Amino acid sequence: MKLYKYHTVNKNLVWSLSNSKNWYSKLLYLNDPYEVFFEDNTGTEVYKNFKEKLCVCSFSKNKEEILMWSHYADEHRGVCLEFDCIEDDDFNGSIHHINYDNKISSIQEVKVTKTGHLSINLDSNGKWLNQKLETWKYEDEARKIMIEENSNLKGVARDFPGKLIAIYFGINASQFDIDLVKKITKDYEGLKYFRVKLGINSGKMSVQEEI
Repeated sequence: MKLYKYHTVNKNLVWSLSNSKNWYSKLLYLNDPYEVFFEDNTGTEVYKNFKEKLCVCSFSKNKEEILMWSHYADEHRGVCLEFDCIEDDDFNGSIHHINYDNKISSIQEVKVTKTGHLSINLDSNGKWLNQKLETWKYEDEARKIMIEENSNLKGVARDFPGKLIAIYFGINASQFDIDLVKKITKDYEGLKYFRVKLGINSGKMSVQEEI
């Protein structure tokens, strides 16, 4: 499976590429206050406390969406990283494919396992983990979620979800940024670099040339 990560060319990208890691942000620091949103009718703070421990890293399943290049790749000055992911049990068990629905999930009760831990079922009381409002549908998102108990941390860094096989540069990417990214990633085996542009007949961002 291919996953894509859009980035501005900045110190965060330099760190990510230098360490082969993605940043998983606590939900509090994401750009959408309704991220993993639900109506809590349990009369407790169990789900609220659980949500505060979640760290999310968002990917897209689409490298051609013009809005993604505009919103998440610095108005086409940034990059899109392409990961080739092995769909084994570990990967399939950790990836969350987002459903886009304007009907907010409602939780009526706290469910626990026999050992006393919170029981989450993605088809019922955990449906909100895989849900976003329909206005975000263009993102075509798949996300990975981690639990971080330390409330003082804003997030955690984890290894790339698969092999980094290509980096796509936006049509407005500067030569300085292209050279910088290529220098940082020169030791990545088999990595290819491409420039993208708008396909006149498709309305999608397509590969222009290998660089």
